[in-house]
Amino acid sequence: MITEFSLFEFMDLLNNISIFVIGLSLLFLLFHYYNSHRRQLEFNRESERKKYTYEYCMKINPNDYISRMNQHMFFEINVDEALSDDDNEMLEPLELATKIAMGVQIGILDEAIIRRMLGSFLTSIYTKYKIVMIRQRERTNSSYLYSEFEMLIERWERTKLNIEKRSII
Repeated sequence: MITEFSLFEFMDLLNNISIFVIGLSLLFLLFHYYNSHRRQLEFNRESERKKYTYEYCMKINPNDYISRMNQHMFFEINVDEALSDDDNEMLEPLELATKIAMGVQIGILDEAIIRRMLGSFLTSIYTKYKIVMIRQRERTNSSYLYSEFEMLIERWERTKLNIEKRSII
């Protein structure tokens, strides 16, 4: 048999439970709002980064650099001679590629967009300037010179090989 006293206790218990449920609901709503807001900010940042990368790529005219690269055909015989002239124009494509690789590494530039828009250009710089990179490292006594660029191209080569292996099977 339920007495008046136990009925008040029951009502008090229901009141406490409803307050607890309302508190949990509010907490859930705040958490949901925070998560959706955070995801929206991340999406906006990623969109801005991709837009910036695209605009950066559009400003670069690979043909300007390719003509410079073709002017300086490097062979082991003339690399040291060419580097001793302090010809900064000769190293411009390599310096540009290194800046791009650093931008990708620290997350300012989007690697997928860079690879699609400038991948073959950067790969050709790496191929043509490989010996120059080695000689510059020896000259400056810095084994890390151009390492970001080298790591980027080597990573692309590894993924390219993995894709080719998967397509064969």
